[in-house]
Amino acid sequence: MASQDAPLRGICLTSDIVRSRHLAERGAAQVKLETALARVNQEHRRTLVVPLAITLGDEWQGLTTDVAAALVIDFALRRSLYPLQLASGIGVGAIATALRKRSVEMDGECFHRARAALEQAQQRRGSSTVLASAVRDLDEPANALLLLLHAISDRWTDKQHETYVAFRRHGTEAAAAAALDVSQPTVHQSLAGAMAKPYAEAYDALIAFAGRFAA
Repeated sequence: MASQDAPLRGICLTSDIVRSRHLAERGAAQVKLETALARVNQEHRRTLVVPLAITLGDEWQGLTTDVAAALVIDFALRRSLYPLQLASGIGVGAIATALRKRSVEMDGECFHRARAALEQAQQRRGSSTVLASAVRDLDEPANALLLLLHAISDRWTDKQHETYVAFRRHGTEAAAAAALDVSQPTVHQSLAGAMAKPYAEAYDALIAFAGRFAA
């Protein structure tokens, strides 16, 4: 909590669907997005200061309690919206206005940084997340890890993505195999081909690292 004299600070997550104008079924993608936002808002309501909401076209925005929460939410949306690719900007900084129910009614440093980070992410190919907190010891390692994580997951097949999600949800290869109604060796082979276990370790390390930094 900020003191009465200190400006309110926040973490803004702003995201967009990559090449959304080129999607064959934009209407279906919009419905999928609205459903995913509703689900993520409900599941992460404790860490969302302002819920995620569509701001313009296929772009959405919200405020979180901390950087780690913003990253968790960003990755949760990527799983929900697969195979759509997302570009995301996370901005950390002061909020110049009072808190509102919708982030589009607010202004401040965190929003400007999120916008600049999103524009940087949009310049890259495929999925991308850029963190802009102005804290070099946070931004540089986090952005390096994010670059690698997206480079790995963008190469996954549908089967590898499904297997990874099941493995993370159920915790073991055997449990994932049971959920998918396949053999444990099949799950193991899929995870190995996707580099899914190193990916999971890197993701967990990123969230733990980001959690060490206050807004």
